[in-house]
Amino acid sequence: MTALTLEIEVVNPSAYERTGLIFTELPESRPHLLTRAGAWVPVQWLEHGPTLVGGAVVEPVVTVAAQVTVPAAGRIVLVASAAPALSPGSGPGGGLPIPGVLDNGLLRVEAAPDGTISLRAPDGREIHGIGCGVPGPVEVDDVVRGTLVSAMEIIGGGPAARVELRAGEPFARLEAGLLEGGQGARLAVIRDPASRTRFAVMPCPGDESVFARLAGEYRHDLLVMPRSERRGAPSQ
Repeated sequence: MTALTLEIEVVNPSAYERTGLIFTELPESRPHLLTRAGAWVPVQWLEHGPTLVGGAVVEPVVTVAAQVTVPAAGRIVLVASAAPALSPGSGPGGGLPIPGVLDNGLLRVEAAPDGTISLRAPDGREIHGIGCGVPGPVEVDDVVRGTLVSAMEIIGGGPAARVELRAGEPFARLEAGLLEGGQGARLAVIRDPASRTRFAVMPCPGDESVFARLAGEYRHDLLVMPRSERRGAPSQ
């Protein structure tokens, strides 16, 4: 008996091969991803929710983060699968070793009681006292915990700031109303051209070409094309 096959196409806008994260919704009955060649894709489940059509629940869905490698200026196709994932290794991820700390092996971020954050790179470059526009004292809420993506919110006397760290990225994604200060190594800031409150921050790399590449990757994520379903072999 044939079944509907859910396919997700991912496009790389860069002129070189990239490994990065995508975010997509999958049916709860098929919450894993395979390449067309049958290789497992590392997936982190983020949240569940219903799919509504005309006010009626059609099928529960799960939002996932997936780590994929896409050829230079190319594309790949992923297939949703019902088979349990075999816990494929994704390398060092954005785990939360202790509350208020993000660490993915490429960058460590710590939130201080005064509402500032500190950054530390593996080579010892450090920046302390980066203000996020949240006056202290603050509370830190670990809102996402996982090997592919982790995030915390800094909550105090004003709008909360969100700090996110993804596997494979040497910068932290920050959503805050203000960015100021910092002592130690020079702070590198990549601004999101579509928003005044979203940035990427990191200790400044010594090679300007590295910073230019990272800025391009931050501003131009891997693209997830509209999903398609077709009749094919039974899902695994």
